[in-house]
Amino acid sequence: MRPGILVAIEGIDGAGKSTQLRALQRALLGLGLQVVVTKEPTDGVYGRRIRATAATGRLPPDKELALFLADREEHVRELLIPSLEAGAVVLVDRYYPSTVAYQGSRGLDPRELLQRNEAFAPRPDLTVLLDLPAEVGLSRVRRRDVEENLFERLEDLQRCRIIFNDLELPGLLRLDATQEPEALTQQIVAALLGGPLQARTQVDLRPLAATAAPGDTAWRAEAAQALAGARR
Repeated sequence: MRPGILVAIEGIDGAGKSTQLRALQRALLGLGLQVVVTKEPTDGVYGRRIRATAATGRLPPDKELALFLADREEHVRELLIPSLEAGAVVLVDRYYPSTVAYQGSRGLDPRELLQRNEAFAPRPDLTVLLDLPAEVGLSRVRRRDVEENLFERLEDLQRCRIIFNDLELPGLLRLDATQEPEALTQQIVAALLGGPLQARTQVDLRPLAATAAPGDTAWRAEAAQALAGARR
């Protein structure tokens, strides 16, 4: 078992992934954990080319997929693997389940997409799928963004949601993303304590998972103390 923990935050556009990423970063740092936050597409050469197509026009599915795979291979090699080997909790805003959903919605085989990615990309210890209707996600996006993004079309998002919800992955936590952000953060922290973090220590973290309240000072102090003891 690798020392670090990989957490992928997934869902259609507008599901609240970035909000949860920031909240989780604050919560886990408050517990004294080493945290690395990243995203896909990355800011590397391939990631910049992908993001440019959101405004200029999407590439054919096979060429778009090739860019995503090249970007991910670089990301895995240069950041994800080193961070996990260093024992960090790595939070990634979109990972290969997004490729399965978004490129799958364009007609590529989701099973083949999953296999191609898992041939080189480490599987997340926890995949958080923030699920909500495509109409709700799109309305959130349109309130937030001024410029049109060609990855954000209602019919496409509806197909993506179907594929996301068909995914069966180890460590998958599917959450109703219409809940309040604080409630979602609490459930994710509980899943981390009761799952990947518990698996890496002999300290019983289950009581802390059952009462998870990352916004509560007393609970946070108790959890930080328990995790510090587990690392000794």
